[in-house]
Amino acid sequence: MADHNYFANLIWQIADLLRGPYRPPQYERVMLPMTVLRRFDCVLTPSKSKVMAEHARLKGGKIEGEALDQRLNRAAGQRFHNHSPLDYESAEMGEEVDPARMYAIKGELDASGIYLDEETERFCAVYFKPKPRQSAMDHQAMNSALDPAVSRFTVRQKDNEEEAELWRGKVQAFRNLYGFLSQIIPYQDSDLERLYVFLRHLSAKLRRRTTGTAYQFDDEVRLEYYRLQKISEGSISLQDGDARRLDGPTEVGSGLAHQQPVPLSQLIDVVNERFGTDFNQADQLFFDQIVAAAMADDGLRQAATVNPGDKFELVFKNLLERLFVERMDQNEDIFVRFMNDESFQKIVTSWMAAEAYRRLRSEEVGTAPGVIDEQRVRTGG
Repeated sequence: MADHNYFANLIWQIADLLRGPYRPPQYERVMLPMTVLRRFDCVLTPSKSKVMAEHARLKGGKIEGEALDQRLNRAAGQRFHNHSPLDYESAEMGEEVDPARMYAIKGELDASGIYLDEETERFCAVYFKPKPRQSAMDHQAMNSALDPAVSRFTVRQKDNEEEAELWRGKVQAFRNLYGFLSQIIPYQDSDLERLYVFLRHLSAKLRRRTTGTAYQFDDEVRLEYYRLQKISEGSISLQDGDARRLDGPTEVGSGLAHQQPVPLSQLIDVVNERFGTDFNQADQLFFDQIVAAAMADDGLRQAATVNPGDKFELVFKNLLERLFVERMDQNEDIFVRFMNDESFQKIVTSWMAAEAYRRLRSEEVGTAPGVIDEQRVRTGG
């Protein structure tokens, strides 16, 4: 029999189908109203008028609080109720998205000459290759399919930057429209899906504009939530155990500066700060999963046993690229950035190697569980 956990998992599995404009922190904007609240609304619809009438009759009287809720629950015939006049059936629709506009933008993009049909086909032939046939050379093949379009865009950007930026805007418009409409319309046109995937990866490689506004914000920057929560209370007391040694005076002060270890949960913050990305805890989980997969490799485990950390990283790097290719469909944003940005790849590789080495050599003294060297992460060395 289905229980609470079954339905909770069923709701969150919808996240696997969301893509396009939705990132993991935005899933709740869809799942909460369209699955949970909508279902409640359907369950309460038959008794809605009765609950509304009962609420109007009792409102302002002697019955209030929990006693009023119980009366309204009985009227609804459920353990919950809704006495708000608002519901999904009476909600007013705003401006609807016109699917024809998406096709019009596609036509303009196709006619621009920035990319060719054969390049899109060549890229998608590799991208949609069955997993058993994927190889470590696939990312090179996909890049070779994208590079001609990147070169044409760069030439156009030098000749007419405004025209090039207008084209870039159309690419983003197509991605947003298709990413949204594909959630609600069962498209049978595979060309749309192939173009969407091609343009998403192409956008990451296009050269940034050299003049005008450097940053664009889709939404206002604002504080939406603030929570002050007491987690625990207690006393801090000295305990028996090993104490950190006291360093003697130096020429810069009373002791050497100690590098602060970085908790794993904060590593994404380091990457975001360095590269201006907006990766989150879901992306952190993706990195952790790759580290766990690498640790299962017998050759890597042997390398951790007989090598120091810097030599171990060389072995780890050879394995890491294959692991990224195998999981490219799980987090395409990170995959594209990792394959195309050498400095990003260096820092991520350094951290993942250090974390795998720490776990495999957990008995080694000197590195606390769950932390890595901050200086090494920031410099990638």
